[in-house]
Amino acid sequence: MNDEIRLLADDIGFRAALIRPRDPRMRDEELVLRFLALVSDFPGYKPPLSQFLNEYMRSHRDEVPDDSVTELFSSTMASIASVFSSGGFQALREGRPSGNLNRALFDAVTLSVAFSDQEEFRQNADSVHTAHSQLLSDPAFLPLIGRATADRTRMHGRVRMYADSLRDVGITIDLPPLPEE
Repeated sequence: MNDEIRLLADDIGFRAALIRPRDPRMRDEELVLRFLALVSDFPGYKPPLSQFLNEYMRSHRDEVPDDSVTELFSSTMASIASVFSSGGFQALREGRPSGNLNRALFDAVTLSVAFSDQEEFRQNADSVHTAHSQLLSDPAFLPLIGRATADRTRMHGRVRMYADSLRDVGITIDLPPLPEE
């Protein structure tokens, strides 16, 4: 699993979606792990996030991720990179992208795209940009990416809101059923 995570951190779509150099402190590998763990059991997510990720690694450390999961990671990142040439994972500060990657926004965007019809996502790039910008200014969405982001209700809420915003612009989303919160 560790070797595969390192390889996925060099995935060309992932590198393009992040739009920054490789992080020497292994934060890119953490993002890959977040994606793999959350996409495999998003409805079952429960905080703390570090424990959720550790449990995923513990139960999968001797396995190579299924090809379908690594292909989903690569296609998701390629789709995001093609739609967002910059700022797909950056919150806004004073109306402009902050310059820093927001991990909570990363979760919302990547999981929504992973569970979407990615062809529709790419074909509706202009509408996606508009919906993305509106969410980043939505007072109901901002707390979900701004504080206590590992909270289960906030995690599910931000992905649900992002997925709904994609649905609203005509993109098919097959988000797994989430528990009532």
